[in-house]
Amino acid sequence: MFIKNSISTKLLKKVFLIYFSITLIMTALQIMIEYYDTKNKIQKDLISLENIYMNSLKNAVWDMNVDQIESLTDSISKLSFVKEVTLLDASDNIMSHKKAPNLSNRFSHEFNIYQEYENKKVLIAKAIFCSDQNSVIDILKTGIILIILNAMIKSTILLFLFIWAFQKNLIEPLNELTNQIDNIKFDTLGTYKIEVDVPINSELYMLQKKFNQMSEKLDQQKNTILTMRQEYTHKLEREVRERTLELEQLNIGLSHMATTDYLTNIRNRRSFFDVGEQYFLMAKRNEKELCALAFDIDNFKNINDTYGHQAGDEVLKQFAANCKHHLRESDVFGRMGGEEFTALLFETSLEESIRLAERIVKNISDVGIPIGNETIFYTVSVGVASLLSSDRKIDDILARADRALYKAKANGRNQVASM
Repeated sequence: MFIKNSISTKLLKKVFLIYFSITLIMTALQIMIEYYDTKNKIQKDLISLENIYMNSLKNAVWDMNVDQIESLTDSISKLSFVKEVTLLDASDNIMSHKKAPNLSNRFSHEFNIYQEYENKKVLIAKAIFCSDQNSVIDILKTGIILIILNAMIKSTILLFLFIWAFQKNLIEPLNELTNQIDNIKFDTLGTYKIEVDVPINSELYMLQKKFNQMSEKLDQQKNTILTMRQEYTHKLEREVRERTLELEQLNIGLSHMATTDYLTNIRNRRSFFDVGEQYFLMAKRNEKELCALAFDIDNFKNINDTYGHQAGDEVLKQFAANCKHHLRESDVFGRMGGEEFTALLFETSLEESIRLAERIVKNISDVGIPIGNETIFYTVSVGVASLLSSDRKIDDILARADRALYKAKANGRNQVASM
């Protein structure tokens, strides 16, 4: 019997898969060649219709004989390989159109119909004859079935031959070997010998011999391992208790560091997007209002250049604390990097968000930060954007807030702009 996931089963699958793949490729190539040969033949038949019906169509169109035109196009459309017939006048207006239902992958032949008039060739109509993939398949149907049936019969016969050969020469002795291995117990290592009736010096014989040798070595090491395991278990339990306590303390610190900006003590960029993405999906799912505020401290580089980076850090901390004072606990507020900050306001309208941003802008401009003997005054620009039904990800609303921020800066800074 075959064992699921056994080496013999996998080997049989690989051998047969290689053969089946080659057969499949060759069959597909044969069908493809037949398909394109038949399609080319139909295309030539479509072209031949031009010579057959040219004069009749020319006379009918020139005489404006509607009944004859309809009769001609109807007879052409009834040909087995013709699926659509279109006759257009010189201005590309449809004179007659016959179309079969359910066309698939059409291909066509079109030609112009001219009439001699006053020694000149005058374009009087254009004809388009179409066929499709279904016409090709209908012609090929019997041949394709025979090709596929032939490949299936050969593959089935070969599969049974493979199974018989594998069963006789590999599966049965291998199953006997594995069954004897299953009877080995931990307590009988070194005493139980595997004995399978296989040819001497064959692969299975060598495997049996090596396994019996390994069993003896394992039995010799068993007692030593058991003793060492007991000692190691006690040591490990003690170290695990100590490590667990250290990890618990470390995880508390790492959790705070992973989600909090070290300087301003608000959410860092990663934490902002983790929580903000949930707010965005919640607002989209429940059709709630959501607004994004993009903050940027005006001329922050000048503050660093004039007063030093320590003063710049104080400005960042004071700004974050000021914003937190105006924002709700439920609002998501984070530092994106440098002097850029972003907030998400859930269930807050665009008008309410703009008023909140204006209060922050005014409060920031009124509050100074004492540095040594000087007081630093600074301003902030804010861009506000609300959630749109077309937004597919949080980056969409944040991008609009950034564009509004650029608009506020372009209009002179120290103000709020919205989009």
